[in-house]
Amino acid sequence: MGRGIGGKGCEKGMNNKCFRRISRVFRDVTGIPLLLILIITASFCYGMSAGELAERVVSFLYIRQYQKAIEHSTKALEAGGLSAAERAKVLTHRGVAYGAQQRYDKAIEDFTRAIELSPRNAEAYVDRGVTYYDKQQYTRAIEDYDKAIQLNPRDHKAYTNRGVAYGVKSEYTKAINDFTKAIELNPTNDEAYNGRGSAYADRKQYEKAVEDFTRLMELNPDDILPFYNIARVYSITKKIEGACRMLQKAVEKGFDDWENIKDETDFHNIRDASCFEEFLTGR
Repeated sequence: MGRGIGGKGCEKGMNNKCFRRISRVFRDVTGIPLLLILIITASFCYGMSAGELAERVVSFLYIRQYQKAIEHSTKALEAGGLSAAERAKVLTHRGVAYGAQQRYDKAIEDFTRAIELSPRNAEAYVDRGVTYYDKQQYTRAIEDYDKAIQLNPRDHKAYTNRGVAYGVKSEYTKAINDFTKAIELNPTNDEAYNGRGSAYADRKQYEKAVEDFTRLMELNPDDILPFYNIARVYSITKKIEGACRMLQKAVEKGFDDWENIKDETDFHNIRDASCFEEFLTGR
């Protein structure tokens, strides 16, 4: 399939987002009212212990104040008194913040230091893999995902991330195997369904692609991506009315990248269709 709705970093390639360990970092604060988090993070931090500073980093990551997360992580590391495992965790958090700022070399440096301190730190391997992916160093990303899976064979996110990397390298069989394993471990893993559907489409297994995109629609009815991707598949397979219908639904759900629609190579079979011309009228 064509370029699709890809974005920067882990959103490009097969239209998948790599899972950052930032989601796992947030497990301790999920469910805390945002107002409470803001009160906590806004409070005066002078004289806080290294442990208290480290705990505050999670709150800053949660509200995407990445520079604050970096500053507090640095203060925690400088304060001393942390065990090797605790230092590794702080370095991993700071690496996530650096990655969010696209300061990839700094992120990799922190993840590597975290791994040196805690060699069985699967989270650091996954995060470093994501960062290598962002730097388009896909082989190194896969190597880190390999290690993360070795350390934690039941981590569906590591399988999903590796599947994304394999897909970008056009190794579709490996990508499909990884996405399938991720789905076995977590049947609600919508990113794995999207990735596997995209890989099936790239292998011209269009019926299987539509099945996965349809399952993704069931898991997340508000997601734009499966409607857009089914429209692309229908166009490729010359199901003109179906392609226009799905494209219309994607727009109704918020997709408004008209330049992408106009330039999408997968829509070549519907470009001259009346429904497509009507769809673009005035846009």
